[in-house]
Amino acid sequence: MRNLCSKAAAPVTGDLAIDHEQSAQYKRTSKLASFQPSGAADAQPLPPLHDFELSWMGPNGFVLTGIEFIGDK
Repeated sequence: MRNLCSKAAAPVTGDLAIDHEQSAQYKRTSKLASFQPSGAADAQPLPPLHDFELSWMGPNGFVLTGIEFIGDK
């Protein structure tokens, strides 16, 4: 049997930025959460999360739920 589990991604450090922004998709103001990597040359590892909510929080982490727009849609 072949192992189909992928290897864990390398950890990335940075800051979580929370803002209200005019959304072109919604045509209204939307809550926006985005990850800002620490290094200036680091690629953006995650797309912004629109209309997010804090779903869960514990001593070692949290879960944000929301909408991710991929491409122009």
